[in-house]
Amino acid sequence: MDNPLEVFFDLVPTGAALYAPVYDGRSELVDFRFVRLNPAGQRLLGLPAKPPRSFREYYPHSVPTGIFAQYCVAYSTGEASTYDVPYAGDGLDTFFRLVAQRSGDLLVVSFTDMADLPHAAVEAALRAVQAAERTARAEVEAQRQRLSEVLHQLPAQIAAYHGPDHVYTFVNQRYQDYFPGRELLGRPGRQAMPAAAEQGFFDLLDQVYQTGEPYYGVELPVNLDFSAAGHGQHLFINTLYHPLRNRQGEIEGVLDFSYDVTEQVRARQQVQQLNQELEVRIAAATQAALALQADVLAAAQRQVQERETFYQVFAQTPAAISLKQGPAHRYVFINASYQAMFPGRVLVGQTIAEAVPETLPNGVLARLNHVYQTGEPLLDSEVPFPVHSPEGTRQAYYTFASQAYREHGEIAGISTVAYEVTDQVLARQQREAQQHELQRIFEQAPVAIAVFRGPAHTIELANDLQLAIWDRTREQALGKGLFELLPEVVAQGFEEIITGVMATGQPYVGIEMPASFTRHGVQEEIFVSFVHQPLREADGRISGVVAVITDTTEPVRARRAMEASRQQVHALNTELTATNQELLASNRRLRHTNVDLDNFIY
Repeated sequence: MDNPLEVFFDLVPTGAALYAPVYDGRSELVDFRFVRLNPAGQRLLGLPAKPPRSFREYYPHSVPTGIFAQYCVAYSTGEASTYDVPYAGDGLDTFFRLVAQRSGDLLVVSFTDMADLPHAAVEAALRAVQAAERTARAEVEAQRQRLSEVLHQLPAQIAAYHGPDHVYTFVNQRYQDYFPGRELLGRPGRQAMPAAAEQGFFDLLDQVYQTGEPYYGVELPVNLDFSAAGHGQHLFINTLYHPLRNRQGEIEGVLDFSYDVTEQVRARQQVQQLNQELEVRIAAATQAALALQADVLAAAQRQVQERETFYQVFAQTPAAISLKQGPAHRYVFINASYQAMFPGRVLVGQTIAEAVPETLPNGVLARLNHVYQTGEPLLDSEVPFPVHSPEGTRQAYYTFASQAYREHGEIAGISTVAYEVTDQVLARQQREAQQHELQRIFEQAPVAIAVFRGPAHTIELANDLQLAIWDRTREQALGKGLFELLPEVVAQGFEEIITGVMATGQPYVGIEMPASFTRHGVQEEIFVSFVHQPLREADGRISGVVAVITDTTEPVRARRAMEASRQQVHALNTELTATNQELLASNRRLRHTNVDLDNFIY
């Protein structure tokens, strides 16, 4: 038995068509191809059941009339869309009522010829309204194209999702480049990116969609198989998830603006590791940010609304955004955050030289000219910037990212995104001050301290007391292996001790151990008490040893001298005791002799 749905599709008196989407190299929806056309549709359009050419090839007027845009919105959102439109061109001159809705991977369209319906009284007025709408749509489409090109050229990953399933409705080229060959548009996020779902990113999107509260993620770890090679790549990203609302204020989607900060995070982690080990070095990773994007403008009636939504995103983002046009860098758009940097000033319509002349001595104009002329992006990090307010003036710091945007392949202007980084700068300055204090304390410590790294026990740090024990200068010691610097101690057991600490992770304590060094050209034996402590990386791996050493030569020698004196006194006492015993014995013999003499005489 035939499929009842297929029988119904062929018997329905209105035209019906099934379309499949067609994407370009940037994963943008650019056309539809016919999958099937029912008999009524074949009669209305004069086409076979499976037309060989695409929809826009048959009907190029579908773009200015808004029909193609209606199809795109219906496919992207999955919601039914109804559109009454006169169509004069491409061999047709009639009125259509179009109803479109996505079903699976296909777009289902029902179209009714309304030419026989009673509309003659409004036909002329409707045509005039449609002509005005086409003009407005053409202008909006030009603006959409310009904004879309800016978004595609921004050095950040930008995507827009629709509905509670987070269906992809827009991705820029930077985002798509991270997942080459992977189809994203029109697919629910968890289906398209299961690995990201497992790591909780779509749970965050759920939270933003349900609560309307933006989410700011700083240095989020992400592990994804970007190249589809079967193994993940570990990155860090800064991300902004922002709710997108319709005119009624209802949340209809989420904006995803992310950028890769892996290099900054890894650099800072290296500095943090050193800081944890002896807080010897601290540096800060600078964050640069570029923000914003807007949803693709689609249906004729919703194109203006979507353009407004795009500007609302610009206005609501915490980053300061400006668009400047032409070689004179004339402001054509600023958001509230950018305006707050220059309170009370009129910027839009003015060139940068007219609006903010105080920035010219700093070379800002010359750097913007370079971006405009070469197309090379510009990043100015941690720029001092005075911020004025009724409460007074405070010193702030901003990071500015400027990127040329193009129209028709030519550079038309510059987009600038500024993020305030005052807290990071002040925190780094405080850490540097603390680092200097730690270095001062390290140098003035009353014990010898040294740090050895790697299997060669390379000397990374040594304070003055340690250098004095070795009788070496800082230039001679740093960067050399310990036993390369001091070959005379190889046979004294210290290499086995340090190697054992790194192998076992157990500290070693030595008390008044002898050590022989060549000092001032003479082999000299000293005594040292020390602790060798393993140094661990963030992952627990042992990478080196820190040695805290006390020179106990003088106490040991003094104690040994006292011991020798004590033994000498003991020997003398023993000798005196023996002599006394002999004297006592001689005295007894003498008394005995005297007695004998007395007896003899008497």
